[in-house]
Amino acid sequence: MGFPVKSTGYWHRKTYFRYKSYKIECWYSAYGVVKRTVRYEARPSNFVGGATTVGVGTPPTPPRANCAPQEAGSRFSRNSSTATTWSNGVALKNVLGVDLSSRTGYSKTAKIKFEYTKAGWICGTQGDPGDTPRTLIARKNRPS
Repeated sequence: MGFPVKSTGYWHRKTYFRYKSYKIECWYSAYGVVKRTVRYEARPSNFVGGATTVGVGTPPTPPRANCAPQEAGSRFSRNSSTATTWSNGVALKNVLGVDLSSRTGYSKTAKIKFEYTKAGWICGTQGDPGDTPRTLIARKNRPS
């Protein structure tokens, strides 16, 4: 999935999934008594697709220590670790009566890439960019 290149601003990128309610039933024997547990989970059933970019104003200022310099012509990419969790990530109120959180996870199929045409900084809001940054932010200058 590719998104258009944006040169300035603070953006959220969205893709879409369909969700279904799944019944999980477990039978087991404990001390000669057969027991059954039942629970329900909402899980993504399929990837819909889509690519929407939403501008959200001013990015948060990351701690100075969570930034690394990037020279012109360099690239920075992530495809591992958890990126962020949104408390309003999955709207299922109409289906299950509850809205759920969702979490991005950089994986081998989900990747974020920054290409620097000018020297700048890559920063993480809650950790080093190369470790577990929560949110990655590309900046012109290092925060003071």
